Amino acid sequence: MALGKDADCKAELKVTPVRKQVPILYDHLLDGHFLRVTIRNVGFETLLLLQPDDGSGSGLRTPHVSWDVRSASGPIVQIYGIQDDNGINAVTPDELIRLYPKTSVELSVWVPPLVVDGPGIYRIKARYVNDPDEKWRGTPLSKHDPEALRMIKMSNACDLTSEEVEIEAVADKAASGN
Repeated sequence: MALGKDADCKAELKVTPVRKQVPILYDHLLDGHFLRVTIRNVGFETLLLLQPDDGSGSGLRTPHVSWDVRSASGPIVQIYGIQDDNGINAVTPDELIRLYPKTSVELSVWVPPLVVDGPGIYRIKARYVNDPDEKWRGTPLSKHDPEALRMIKMSNACDLTSEEVEIEAVADKAASGN
C-alpha cells in the first residue's frame, strides 16, 4: 500500500453540529468545538495527514482549516480562518495522522472559530487543505521536531470541502439550556 505522497487523497470532510444551537461568543464568534469536524478515508490506501494546530486557521502552516459561512439569506459572512498573531506552536509527531482505509478521525485541537454577524441561521462548510510542500510562515514558539517535519513532507496533499450544514447561532444564554 502506498502511503503519503504516493497515495491519492480519497477522503471526505464532514461537519456535524454537537448541539442544535451554537452559542455566540464575543458578539460575533462561534466556537468551532461546538462542531465536530471529521475526515473519513474513503479510499483503499492509508493516508498520512496532519491535525491542525496554531496557525492552521490563518494560513501560517499546513494544514489550513477554514470556514465558508453564509447567512440564510445568502451573503458571505466569512471565508477564512482568523488569528491575531504570527506565532505557531512547534510541530510534534502526535500531529501526524495515519488514516487507514474506511476509518475516520476528528480534527480536535485547532479548529478555528466561525465569524457570524449575529443570531440567526447560517449555512456553513469547512475546508481542510494539506500541502506537504508549503513553506510555513509564522514564528515557531519553540523548536519543531525534526522527525515530524520530515514526515510532514511525506504526507498526502489533500484539499477537502465538506457538504453544507445549517446551524443556528444564538446568544450565549439561549444556548445554555441545550
